[in-house]
Amino acid sequence: MTKKLGLIAGSGQFPLLVADAATRAGAEVVALGLAGVTDPALAKRVARFESFKLGQISKPIEFFKSEGVTQAVMAGKVQHASVFGGVMPDLRAMKVLARLKDKRTDTILAAVAEEFAKDGIELLPSHVYLKDLLASLGPMTKRKPGPAEQADIDLGVRAAKALAGFDIGQSVVVGENAVVAVEAMEGTDACVLRAGELARAHGSKGGLVVVKCWPRPAPRLWPSRPARRSSSTRNSS
Repeated sequence: MTKKLGLIAGSGQFPLLVADAATRAGAEVVALGLAGVTDPALAKRVARFESFKLGQISKPIEFFKSEGVTQAVMAGKVQHASVFGGVMPDLRAMKVLARLKDKRTDTILAAVAEEFAKDGIELLPSHVYLKDLLASLGPMTKRKPGPAEQADIDLGVRAAKALAGFDIGQSVVVGENAVVAVEAMEGTDACVLRAGELARAHGSKGGLVVVKCWPRPAPRLWPSRPARRSSSTRNSS
């Protein structure tokens, strides 16, 4: 592992978990947080903290270079819907956006990773220090799924893989062998909450199954992953 780790932090608890785990592993963490988005508590958990605005590429790269960072991770949520406006890209970001074939998440992340690599900064998978928090294979509770629940899970897995294959989202919610909601730009949390509202509005008394697909068909540097301490897990309960 690197002795100095760059952290590009979005919202939520994931960046804090990454910072704490990397520090325990002996890395000096240098973090960049999104102004008005990243939890301010992160500043006290890292060796150096600076803020930047969504749409800036030059500042993060120059900051990491000045700190001697050669490896970094992206962690936390950034609303994909921001591609519709409210972002002021710098000149370098404008050049990157101009050559994108589309604005899917995978496309944007790959282009950002390429820009960082040009300046000698490798973007690592977001879970590199948190493998102990990743969901394990099979049931993680004492109670196993019943036949009806397993049927919903099987349907959800097929639907989530298809959804992820188009880089639309990672999650689907299934109830009574029907897909209730699918994730797109709104994110997993909003998808789960919307499914609950739909089920209650139609008088459903049965439970819902949330399926989050990982990995996607193509390798990627995704800044958030299914984990046992995620907000999506809490919203699903």
